Parts: sequence; structure tokens; C-alpha cells
Amino acid sequence: MRNYIKPLLLSLPFVHYGAAAPPFTPSGGLGTNSTPPKYVPMSDFDFQSLNLALNQEWIELDLFHNGLARFSSEEFEAAGITPEDQFLIQKMADQEVGHATMLSNILQGAGAKPCNYTYPFNTVREFVDFSQKLTRWGEAGVYGFIEHLDSRAAASLLVQSITVEARQQLIFRQFEGLFPTPESFETGLTQSMAWTLLAPYLTSCPEENPRIEWQNFPGLNVTNAYPLDNSSVAALSTNRTALSVPGQNITLAWEAPGKTVGYDGKYTTNTTAGPPLVNYLTFPLYSLVDLEYLVCRLDFTIEYHFHPS
Repeated sequence: MRNYIKPLLLSLPFVHYGAAAPPFTPSGGLGTNSTPPKYVPMSDFDFQSLNLALNQEWIELDLFHNGLARFSSEEFEAAGITPEDQFLIQKMADQEVGHATMLSNILQGAGAKPCNYTYPFNTVREFVDFSQKLTRWGEAGVYGFIEHLDSRAAASLLVQSITVEARQQLIFRQFEGLFPTPESFETGLTQSMAWTLLAPYLTSCPEENPRIEWQNFPGLNVTNAYPLDNSSVAALSTNRTALSVPGQNITLAWEAPGKTVGYDGKYTTNTTAGPPLVNYLTFPLYSLVDLEYLVCRLDFTIEYHFHPS
């Protein structure tokens, strides 16, 4: 077949049609002309946002490698994670190499380098649970700032990487036996919210790493935690019953500001919200769980009341 096609292709006449007219494009839009994109930060806001995202990518890369190295294949299989699943985790680590490289290149080598990390798990199941949480706030953190970047070119690359991270988060939920997509809309977090969640797990970083300028909020803790059923096994989808019951109260309490967090003792939690103006504040809350109302007290505790119906 190739011997017949080659002479035929060589015998085709060359026809020059000149410059092709561009396809029709409706009026409006940004970046639709022929100006080449510039994949660099256009402001300090861009740099600080993308550097925070880079720190997130580095810990995800380290986390996936850490879990695979810490636990044996037999331990993974006992938790329902097959050898093929373990290879998928390795593939997700490879994806993080690409994400970290992309952000490092955008930041032109001035972004963060990998740090040393502390992880809150001792079993395969705890590793999977922490991985699905870490990828969740990593995803949410990008959604919160991506529309505000001055560099639209950088944002276009970042959205291509964060869609992969969203898939990773779904996979870890399936590994844990959780319902994979419980929401209709994903929540976006501000940079300070994302940094508050990330900072406790960074223990030390290279001296040349640029300071992360976002705020660290005081922690918000559940003070009357109820034991949760954590017996589900890895599955594509599991129709689990609700984690709360009608009439159940959950009490939350803020930590006092001034706590040292983050790497090398360089960061401190603080708040600019000011003191509360009333002793009790009750208002409706629309959430993914069935809440009727909540009460915010002067002592910085919050009481959730679940709808009885």
C-alpha cells in the first residue's frame, strides 16, 4: 500500500492559496487577537497566588510518594486498594510533577521549592482520607482566585491542571468508599483560607522560598465530635446514609489567635474580624447538610441545630 501511495503524493501539484481568512468570531472576548500569550505573573497578586498553588502541588507530590513508600502492597490490598489502584496513585504523583513544573516555569524559577512535611496518618485508610481532603482544598483554593489573576494566560494553564486535581480528589473518595460527587457546585476558597488549611503540614522549607503573604486564620474545631462510621470499602460509588441525625447539635470553637503555624516558626495565626457585637446571633444557614439554624456566642463557640424533619 505504501509503495502506491508515495508516488501519488509526490505527483500532487502544489497550489498556493495565500493567507487564509480567520474564521468568524463574534465581537467581544479577551485575548482573541493574534498577540502571543505571556505565561508570567502580571502582578504581585499573581505571584503570591501562584506561589501558594505551587506549595500545594509540592505537598501533593510528596504525599503520594510518601504513602506508596510507607505502606506495603499487602497493606494497600487489605484496605481494598489493588495493585492497579496503587499504580494510579503513582500516576497521580507523576501528574503533580507536571503541575509543579508548569507553575515553577510561570514563576520563572522564583517560586517555592519542595519542603519537609508532617502528615496525620498511620494507616492506608488514613492516608487515603487525608489525600482526598488535601486535594479538595487544593482544588477549592484555585477556584477562589483564578478569576482574579491579571495573567489570563497563566490562568488558562492553571485551570487545565486543576481539572486533573479534581479528578484525583474524586478517585480518593472512591478509594475511601465515599460517594464520589456529593455536590452540584464546588466551593471556592480564598488564598488565606487555603493557606490556613495547608500551613500546619509544612515543617521546614528552603531558606530561599519566598514568604507566603496570605493570612493564617485561627483554627475552628469541633468540641463535641460524634464518632463516624468509617467502615466503607473502596468502590466506584457508595450510597452512604447521612453523617448526621435530626436534632443533633454540633458545637464549634475558635482557637485563640497568636498560634505559631507553618514552616520554621515563621507564621502566626491572627484575625482582623474584631470582637462580636452581640452575645447571641441566630440565622439560617444553607448548606450541603440539613441545618435549621445556628447560634454564634460571645465566647466564640458556634452551635449547629439540625432540622428535625
